[in-house]
Amino acid sequence: MEAIIITKHEFDKVIDKLDSIVAELNKHRDAPSISEKWLTNKQVCALLRVSLRTLQRYRDEGHIAFSQIGSTIRYKASDVEQFLHSNYNPVFNTDNPRL
Repeated sequence: MEAIIITKHEFDKVIDKLDSIVAELNKHRDAPSISEKWLTNKQVCALLRVSLRTLQRYRDEGHIAFSQIGSTIRYKASDVEQFLHSNYNPVFNTDNPRL
């Protein structure tokens, strides 16, 4: 096994380079992906178990994000999931054993 000895200055340069690589990787990891799944009106209605009219009301009132090109409307799967989580109501009556 061969040992390599470097100066503190060279070591600091290597560490700085590694830090810049990690920062660049983190920037790309946090960037939104165009390959994220996009859902149709029909798919979102089925997931939320609501009518098309109710889904339209959610859009009109700004409750759920969407993208529209012409008459085609799509929803990011992550936005639908966020909508579900933001409307989550935990159990509030723990005294009733039947719940």
